[in-house]
Amino acid sequence: MALNEFTTDRKQVFIERERHANARKGDLSYPMRGVRDNNFLYIRNLMTDRWPAGDPDVHQSVGQWGDVDNSISKFLVMGMENKAAANTPDYFQLTFAKRPAEELYAVKEDPFQLHNLANNPAYAETLVSLQTRLQQWMEASGDIRATDPQTIYWDTVLYTPNYQYENFDLVAQTNQYRIRPPRGPGSAEGIPCLD
Repeated sequence: MALNEFTTDRKQVFIERERHANARKGDLSYPMRGVRDNNFLYIRNLMTDRWPAGDPDVHQSVGQWGDVDNSISKFLVMGMENKAAANTPDYFQLTFAKRPAEELYAVKEDPFQLHNLANNPAYAETLVSLQTRLQQWMEASGDIRATDPQTIYWDTVLYTPNYQYENFDLVAQTNQYRIRPPRGPGSAEGIPCLD
């Protein structure tokens, strides 16, 4: 297939993750596998005792929650910790909390994947179908986690970049961000993001 050609008959996409950066003590990975089709996203989190976004305190990479790169978005969500209003999404927990072993989302009805349906009996058949498809793909692709989901193999593979070793000051980092106006007065200094 040429680079400028595409197909519209794709029925599903498989995803996997082990490690993005040294974001957990011991340089541990965060293994997950998933499958998404036109209607559902199924995720299998294989080590639920680990923080998917990296440890809450800096290990070696990009500050606290080191698998999320430093940005104004990260800083603003970090500032939301313990501040969710009743009956509203808790964006801090959705972004940084530990995940359950399985997640299932109806992507058309819930495009932001806020409502996990994995334990909803109405979706039991869908869950089993996606579990089966994912397992078959893992086996066919030679994924070592197909037969040994708790393997520490990826935790032993050397990952060498050196980054940040200290927690950053959230308020200072947030306050340093500036939005630069396209032109006119103040464009050299920018506008603080929280003003």
